[in-house]
Amino acid sequence: MYKKILMAYDGTISGKKALLESAVLGSAFHSEIKLLAVISIPSGLYLVESYVPETIVNKEEEEAKLLLEKGIQFLKEKGFHAIGELAYGEPVDQIAKAASDWKADLVVLGHAKRKGFGARWWKGSVSTSLLDLLSCSVLITISED
Repeated sequence: MYKKILMAYDGTISGKKALLESAVLGSAFHSEIKLLAVISIPSGLYLVESYVPETIVNKEEEEAKLLLEKGIQFLKEKGFHAIGELAYGEPVDQIAKAASDWKADLVVLGHAKRKGFGARWWKGSVSTSLLDLLSCSVLITISED
């Protein structure tokens, strides 16, 4: 049923934790898993000519890469065929693009309870709903911390 599962999170530890807790789902379907970490740069950080201070980007990128590598290793240790991808931009757009490009059958979202339910995933910068952009099923996992 679900041969390709895209697991997306916001690059944080709590987001990844919520996501990896659902990894057992993939074993039920003998699925390929792509772990997608999305780094969203708030528009307030942009300076003149769309420049973002390099130190801010580098620090966040290093942390996200490390978490992504640990997530892939965790999934491989559990016996999954797993790959990873780091994307930059609006999470809604990046998740929809990755799901489409990879032809995912299911998108699993790791959500930490920092905002109202689904606030991060349902609306992008132009109020585009992720559900409107995806042509596959969606599962949201929630972490309390």
